[in-house]
Amino acid sequence: VGPGEVIGESVLRRGQLRSATVTTIGPSEVLRIDRDDLARLLKELPVLKETMDATAARHVAAAVQVLAVQEAL
Repeated sequence: VGPGEVIGESVLRRGQLRSATVTTIGPSEVLRIDRDDLARLLKELPVLKETMDATAARHVAAAVQVLAVQEAL
C-alpha cells in the first residue's frame, strides 16, 4: 500500500466486521471513518468512489497474484 491509498474500505462498504493490523515504515497520517460517513462521502464525491474502486481492484489483483504463486509452489 502506498501514499494516498486506503485500507479496510471494502469491509465498510459491505457492512461486515473485521479487524486488521497495519504497520508503517515511517511517519503516516491515518483517517478513521465510520460506515455511514463513508457512504455519504462516496455519494457526495464521485472522485473518491472512483479512487477507492481503483484501490480495491489493485488489492484484489495483488491477492490473486499471491494465490497463483502459492498454488504454483
